[in-house]
Amino acid sequence: MDRSVARLNVPQNIVGESPRWDAARGRLLYVDIFSKALHSYDPVTQAHEQWDMGELIGFWVPTVDGRYLVGGQSGIFYFDSDTQMKTPFVGLEADDPGTRCNDARCDSTGRLWVSTMAVDGEPRPPVGSLYSVDPDGSVQAHLTDICIGNSLVCTPDETALYFSDTPTGVGWRYRYDVATGSISEGAACFTPTEAALPDGGCLDADGAIWIALANGKRLERRSLDGALLETVALPCQHPTMCGFGGPTLSEMYVTSFARHLDAEGRRAQPHEGAVYTLDVGRQGVPEAQFGA
Repeated sequence: MDRSVARLNVPQNIVGESPRWDAARGRLLYVDIFSKALHSYDPVTQAHEQWDMGELIGFWVPTVDGRYLVGGQSGIFYFDSDTQMKTPFVGLEADDPGTRCNDARCDSTGRLWVSTMAVDGEPRPPVGSLYSVDPDGSVQAHLTDICIGNSLVCTPDETALYFSDTPTGVGWRYRYDVATGSISEGAACFTPTEAALPDGGCLDADGAIWIALANGKRLERRSLDGALLETVALPCQHPTMCGFGGPTLSEMYVTSFARHLDAEGRRAQPHEGAVYTLDVGRQGVPEAQFGA
């Protein structure tokens, strides 16, 4: 099949992340962590909009009330794109100025899973953790001593949770009890080759996992047991996360980063930090919303 990759006409990111489809408004949203911005892109009109969050942010997820839930340095807050109002929700590690939120995903109960990491992104020492946050604001810590938590994906039946600590190069699978919000029996599930590192991922409608490979210039599609099913080459060296979008969730969107480049380097290598779209011949699943 034709897997030609198109670059969206949006600003180059320093570290793009969290590309997710806003089904209610028919637009793609993603973050640029170090520009402290939440971005919106309408693929029909090609209109682009961005909002300054005033702090480093790592993710956004949709909510049942139509607002966006955003995670940053101050913790987790709601953002209303119509009024541009921020409303604090949970001060996750807000007392530690050296950490921030990173990757996140909701399960079908409306519970949020979110990782934290060092603000500067350096993999030492490992100061990050993995938490679950319920709609009532209760927080439970599950894993500690994480460098850069990523690849949060639940299996379709929500009996397993996938997670990776990117610098280690290993993807893990945990037994998941969705009723209690607990994980157990973690086991290494996959390890990409050629110095590529597992970053953000998503699930397709056939029950396979897609992972963006930082330093790998590709996406990998893997079975739920970790077996490699296919790879998709990309123009950028450092894709950061992938997500399905469009009215039928048949378009793959991929963010990337250019933090390793100075301003001149970014101009010379515009493919780094870009946001891409391509047809991978699959459909995604609707993103679970936060809230009861």
